[in-house]
Amino acid sequence: AKKIPDPYFGDNERKVQWVSEAAWVYHRSFDVATDLLAKEHVLLRCEGLDTLATLRINGIEVGKTDNMFRTYEFDVKKLLKSGVNIIEVTFDSVLPYIQKKEKERHLPTWVYPGTGYARKEPCNFGWDWGPTLITCGIWKNISLIGYNTARIDDVMISQNHTKLGAVGITVEVGADAAASAATLQCKTTVSLDGVKVGSSSGKLQEGKGSSEIIIANPKLWWPTGMGAQPLYTVKVELLDNQGRGLDSATRRIGLRVMKVHQKTAAAPMHFEVNGVKFFAKGANWIPADNFPNRIPKESLRRFIEDAVATNMNTLRLWGGGRYEEDELFDACDELGVCVWLDFKFAC
Repeated sequence: AKKIPDPYFGDNERKVQWVSEAAWVYHRSFDVATDLLAKEHVLLRCEGLDTLATLRINGIEVGKTDNMFRTYEFDVKKLLKSGVNIIEVTFDSVLPYIQKKEKERHLPTWVYPGTGYARKEPCNFGWDWGPTLITCGIWKNISLIGYNTARIDDVMISQNHTKLGAVGITVEVGADAAASAATLQCKTTVSLDGVKVGSSSGKLQEGKGSSEIIIANPKLWWPTGMGAQPLYTVKVELLDNQGRGLDSATRRIGLRVMKVHQKTAAAPMHFEVNGVKFFAKGANWIPADNFPNRIPKESLRRFIEDAVATNMNTLRLWGGGRYEEDELFDACDELGVCVWLDFKFAC
């Protein structure tokens, strides 16, 4: 609508501060098919709402959010109707909230007062390298999810490298709470370059289960310059009591042992991978842009390629930014870049 000038040009940063002080309402219509409403469960999945949001479906409040970084899901089956529906998301300014909290109890900071009270990207409030542009809005996908019986809602993979010539992996799987009364099975398969190297099956109890797989003659993952970066594919399939597929999830992992050795009188702090000491050389990663939607996903990979080309093997993902896209971490996995990941609580 040309109401907000380019905040990066001239002194426009000062001219757009009113944006941060206003409330904003997003709304649109969307069609719902009858077969979606026939599912046992229909959820509204919001992967990124920045930050204080109130959601309504067809005029009825669904819920509120207060954390830019997390995914929220809401049961909306009873609120939807076949055909045209309306969704409305209202974003309140975070400023009155953090100012009220700051008056109640001061939190030390060298940036905008009170920012520690908001679960929001800290550098939105200004930093030594960037402008004060306090954003709000829908910054990741919103979708409707319909399913029957159960779905996978958690997969955690841990590794055991204590046995010579083999690596054991433990895959813990969680299905949604509604599935606790159902009889569910889980099948896990591990492959490398399309060739299966191990599998396991078992039942879930109250929506939780685990399986262990031994990988013989494992190919280890190494930082760039120290070796190759083989990535194993772990596929988890959720099945009902008849063996019919309900859901699946796939992860890619490198088999490796990373250690941090604290400073002692005899040695400085240092890193070790697969029993070999190495020098972590790299950079501090800040968000590539103040606005995530301005960054093409392919640019994230190019930045990692540039890091490797300049002989970096480690990136510290700084605590004043946001949790980055999967594409960035995928590129690090594939190109041999170690990640030091800060929690987003900078200053």
